[in-house]
Amino acid sequence: MFSNEILSLTYRHLSRITCLLSLLACLTSCSLNQFIDHRPINGLAIQDSLSVSYPVDKVSYSPIDRTFLLLNRSTNSVRIYKNGSFFNEIGGAGFGSENFRRLADICVGVDGGFFALDSVDRVIKRFDKDGIYTNQFALNNIFSPERIAMTSFGSVFIYDSHSKEIFALDAFDFSVSFVFGKFQIDRADSFFIAGDFINIFDSEMVETSVFLINGLFENQFRSFTFFDTHKNLLSLSHVSLVASRVDRTLFSSNSRISSFNLERDYFIFHTIPYLEEYNESPPLPHSHAFWEGQNDGGQIKVFRGVYETR
Repeated sequence: MFSNEILSLTYRHLSRITCLLSLLACLTSCSLNQFIDHRPINGLAIQDSLSVSYPVDKVSYSPIDRTFLLLNRSTNSVRIYKNGSFFNEIGGAGFGSENFRRLADICVGVDGGFFALDSVDRVIKRFDKDGIYTNQFALNNIFSPERIAMTSFGSVFIYDSHSKEIFALDAFDFSVSFVFGKFQIDRADSFFIAGDFINIFDSEMVETSVFLINGLFENQFRSFTFFDTHKNLLSLSHVSLVASRVDRTLFSSNSRISSFNLERDYFIFHTIPYLEEYNESPPLPHSHAFWEGQNDGGQIKVFRGVYETR
């Protein structure tokens, strides 16, 4: 009799706790959608440019010292350019603090430094804005970390290609806070955060999955379509067209987009020579071949989003 009363009380308490947690999750998701700073985008302005003569898999950019970070996965290295000139190079195969066994991805930090993801050693290495190693964090609970992105307030998100999930990490000790995206993502060829949105592009399925940073699924699009920092829904095709009108050297008669990235309000295009002729708009990275193919340098152009002022 007494034990049954205890079980009944415990059940009622657990039910109340569950209801409170559900309400909190709902309020959190509603607040993310309701209070995002929605500022319509009026256009793009040229911010910076760089010419390269070697393969580049991803470009990250920081306006601090006009810093370009160029990732080359084949050499496990990151080249750093500041104010238009080569500044430093970190990485290469090895076991030192600045080396990588398999450099999978990079992202710019809040302070202008950057984070490098080693998918074999399963660690995140932190470097300052000059490329000096500072510390690292083990990813013991993530089997195959492949992509990394960071919010404007320092929270890190990792895509695991083994479990096909996204791991949200604590901003202070990089421990796992929560996991989401199971059965909703097959691959992440492009993975970036803009405001409260996580944009994930799958080049094989030619679709973009969008989540909120609290883990809730937002939408899915059958194209390279994404949300920017100020809640504008944009397509890569349209953004490319606008950018090419601002800078007519962005696309020549024999170039295509090799990679695209969005860092805060900066739209980053990497274009490379395209061997086949085309008659209309420049080819976009909508196929697996575009993302996996080899490239030999090309042009990197950074545009800043021009938004309505309040």
